[in-house]
Amino acid sequence: TNTGTYVTGIKIVKVTDAATIAQLATIDGLTTGTLTVTSISDSAANLFPSGTLSTRVASGVAVAITGTATVAQVTAVDKANGTAAVTYALSDTAANLVAGTALLKSGVNVTITGATTLAQAATIKGKIGAGTLTYTTVSDTAANLAKATAGSLAGKTVTVVGAPASEAQFDAIVATGGTLAFNDTAAKLVAAAANLDGQD
Repeated sequence: TNTGTYVTGIKIVKVTDAATIAQLATIDGLTTGTLTVTSISDSAANLFPSGTLSTRVASGVAVAITGTATVAQVTAVDKANGTAAVTYALSDTAANLVAGTALLKSGVNVTITGATTLAQAATIKGKIGAGTLTYTTVSDTAANLAKATAGSLAGKTVTVVGAPASEAQFDAIVATGGTLAFNDTAAKLVAAAANLDGQD
């Protein structure tokens, strides 16, 4: 631990292992000499103080983002550090994740925030391979949800959008194991009930 004896004055300093943004700021404050950084390991929140990427992230500096980051954050880091490595896990909306497919690499863990369609979830999983895909809410049409494998949506909240489900579709959706959320207007809910009653 430096006590003001080693890193002082105008001494040139090179950090040879991964450092946090706070550690680099402390070291930089102890010397007016050149500070060389090869690797940073920190959270997205610390890498983006006040929403702007830290200037510590520069060309040639490898970055390991601890925790999760959004597609926009990882893209900014990747652009700033050039060809240096970027290690990350993603947490973002389904729309942003599907649009950022260049970051959906094999082995990357992904969390979908908010609702996803089945097609979006399938696209993301297909890209990350062995990576873990986590999501809790599915919002899709009755036709698409009815095609899901029985039990495949267990633990998920499922919302049917668009036309009301037929009795067969409703039964198939229930079989997926998801928890149905009826988040719609009274008129549409009445129409859906009538649709089911009319098929008894």
